[in-house]
Parts: sequence; structure tokens; C-alpha cells
Amino acid sequence: MKRIGITGGIGAGKSAVSHWLRINGIPVYDSDTEAKRLMNESQDIRSALIEKMGQDIYCNGTLDCKRMAQLIFADPQLLSFVNSVVHPAVISDFMGWSYSQGCEVVFVESAILFDCGLKDVLDGVVFVDAPEDIRIERAMKRDGAKRDAIERRVKSQKVDSSRADWIVDNGGALEDTERQIQRIASIQCWIEGQVTPSDSKKK
Repeated sequence: MKRIGITGGIGAGKSAVSHWLRINGIPVYDSDTEAKRLMNESQDIRSALIEKMGQDIYCNGTLDCKRMAQLIFADPQLLSFVNSVVHPAVISDFMGWSYSQGCEVVFVESAILFDCGLKDVLDGVVFVDAPEDIRIERAMKRDGAKRDAIERRVKSQKVDSSRADWIVDNGGALEDTERQIQRIASIQCWIEGQVTPSDSKKK
């Protein structure tokens, strides 16, 4: 089995690549969604977060994401603690999930793939990229946020494509992005399909 990561900066279009893979029958693990699930379902994580941040970090049994975001934004040490609790749990959950899929290749989407330790369990990484102005506009539209807020989030991210194995340029039309990921998927035999020798170069 091969495990492949999908990463990129805010607004780059990781979800577009994940969607294409899913509709072509390739399982994709969404680490952000699953991390939120684990923070609600895992008793070990719940206990650790409550001990560190108090009972009111959960409201009616559900994690108060807004409150936690406020707390960790103001305290880098607290952010580091939360990451130390959640990241290993996500990696363990991803590994168990990957074995359960019963297929030759699975993907995991993560914006912080290089920082959380996921890279250590992967066989390759697809980096989704787009010009910063396009990423900002997409994130503003998606999140309903103001430009300055998104710009701060963009600048706070460590976006590094040099550690990736394949780069997908998602700065243009969706069809072009899909052609790029299809070409990579065909070359790597993740899906059935033929490519010409000239297509085998890293994009």
C-alpha cells in the first residue's frame, strides 16, 4: 500500500484535488475533519484538553472550537501542547483508516503535513499551489472573512513546495488542475490510464 499526502497553503485548492481523487475511487482522509472528530470522541484527548484549558473548553459535550482558537492564538505554548496531543492521535487514526480501505493507494489531505509528522508515514506528497492573490480571494469567498484577516493567515503559514514530490498548479481553470492530477495519477499507476513519455516530468 502507498500513502500519499496532499498539502498546500490556504486557498490553494487542496479540496479540489481531493474531490477529483474521491470521484475516481481513491480514498482520501481529511485530517482537519478527523482531528475535530477525535477531539470530540477520544476520551484521552478530551481529558488532556480539559485538564489544560478547563471544563468549559467543551460545551454540551462538544468542543468549543472558537474558544480553543482564541486561547491557542494568544498562547504559543498552549498551541504546542494541543498539537502534541492531537497530531499523534490523527496519525494513528490515519494509519488504522488506511489499512481498513483495502486498496493499493490512499491519500491524506493536511495543510500542516510537514509540521505535524505525517510526512514520516507517507510515500510521497502532492503540493497544490496557486498565486498568493488568488489564494487570498478564494479564502475570503470561502470563509466570508476580510482580506486583512486572510492575509495574516497566509503570512503565518509555512508554505514550502521544495519537500514535495509532485506540484499541481491550481492557479487557472479547474479543468487544467484536473488534467495535471490525472497525469500524475496515471504515471504513478494510482488510476488506469495512458500517458506519453513527455508527461512523466515533475510538474
